[in-house]
Amino acid sequence: MTKNTLNWLRFSLFLIGVPILIIFVSFATISSISIHKVLAQDTFATASSMVDKGDALSDSNNSTGALLYYDKALAIDPTNQDALVGKGYALDDLGNYTGSIMYFDKALTIDPKNTDALNGKGFALEDSNNSTGAIMYFDKTLAISPKDPDALKEKSALTKATKSG
Repeated sequence: MTKNTLNWLRFSLFLIGVPILIIFVSFATISSISIHKVLAQDTFATASSMVDKGDALSDSNNSTGALLYYDKALAIDPTNQDALVGKGYALDDLGNYTGSIMYFDKALTIDPKNTDALNGKGFALEDSNNSTGAIMYFDKTLAISPKDPDALKEKSALTKATKSG
């Protein structure tokens, strides 16, 4: 090959390589920005905002999705009452009564007067066919909040069922 041919070949490869390099660098930069954006969102997320997202999913009957956000909230703040109770309800909805009771107990260890956790444990016990235990937890709620509508309704229904059955 002649010197001119080699120079022309190098120049051609350079011309082909530059657009490829530009595309590669552009893609890498965009990917990097996207990754940093996601990391920044997770870094600045609060336990409360994660609980809010979990509650929204739970309200739309997506307990599995809700669990992911309650877990994120608990990773940020392991003692977050709302996340513990939310996870307890989500597990109960999915039929994991033992897990549900465990999370309600964790919430009650932190605050024994948490009526959401007391009711939740009552529901989980009821769902696991422990009517006596359920009534006991609804009674604990009513001792703190005598007009709690959920505790009144469930205790009444369980008491009637226990008497008739």
